Amino acid sequence: MRRSLACLLIAALLPQIGTAAVATANAGSEHGQSTFPTRTQALSRPRVVEMSGTSDVQLRIGSPRSNTTYDLRGFVSTAYREEVTSYPLSFGSQEPTSSLAVVGGEVLGGNPRDWTWQRWEDMSEVGGALFIVADGPVVSYDLRADNVFDLFKPRPAGPDAKFLIDGAYGTYVRDDAIENDVEMSGTIRHSLFDGINSGVSIGQETGNPHAVTRIVDSVFVFRPMPNDRAADGLGHAAMFKQLGEGRVVMRRDTICYTETPMDSDRLRIWMRGTYEDVTVVLGPDFVGRYPRPVPHGVTITHDWSVCDEAIARWHKGHPS
Repeated sequence: MRRSLACLLIAALLPQIGTAAVATANAGSEHGQSTFPTRTQALSRPRVVEMSGTSDVQLRIGSPRSNTTYDLRGFVSTAYREEVTSYPLSFGSQEPTSSLAVVGGEVLGGNPRDWTWQRWEDMSEVGGALFIVADGPVVSYDLRADNVFDLFKPRPAGPDAKFLIDGAYGTYVRDDAIENDVEMSGTIRHSLFDGINSGVSIGQETGNPHAVTRIVDSVFVFRPMPNDRAADGLGHAAMFKQLGEGRVVMRRDTICYTETPMDSDRLRIWMRGTYEDVTVVLGPDFVGRYPRPVPHGVTITHDWSVCDEAIARWHKGHPS
């Protein structure tokens, strides 16, 4: 059964999303008591806001209601370019949200692909594809983004904030796959980041000794992109930028370095925590040995087919 909130939603949202179509759905009740709803549970909530179409202006929901799902499976944003916005998908910037779910959403960045990392940094606020300010649990399913600086930027507004990003696919991500710089607990799961500069930035602004970042069944592929600090003008960084104050749990993950990273000392950065069945793949342009020691549970290989197979498995399990 559907009920219409169109009058309220169209007035509030259409000026922000251009030609995107908006609808709401009353699709039944949630099932189970998990911290994060599954995709099916999220799409079966009483409050589901459905958006579709292509928009070249920011989708900004400043004060989203709690326990709301935004169904963006048919929504494409082309608003991520210097003269428009640094956050094409933004939730909770005015009033933090809790129990928010965002399903789908695709961001196609419009800045020139030959921009260096430093040129991106010259933007007043460089931003990322998806930005959520949370004071409780929030979840993103199946986010897609290409040619952005950071892919996902969660920000905590209280001690109960935590995030789940599941099924994400990012390409040509010029800085962080996940920017968890105000350290909060979160889970990165079943995601493919194919073409990134940095993996997960944790606690660069504010640390949190109680935070746990879980990274499960995910693939991080570092590919060289324009950067003034690289000797040949192309380079990438590494999985972790710095040591956060919390800990990580990594299970069944694949980390692929096409070449030796810039600031190769970052290869020695392993956050405290648990590592199980984590494989680091060194590409044909990786020079020398990977610095030891590495945590128990981490394996180093020069067999690039391991990376290719991990990418292929992800695509097989996540058909477009």
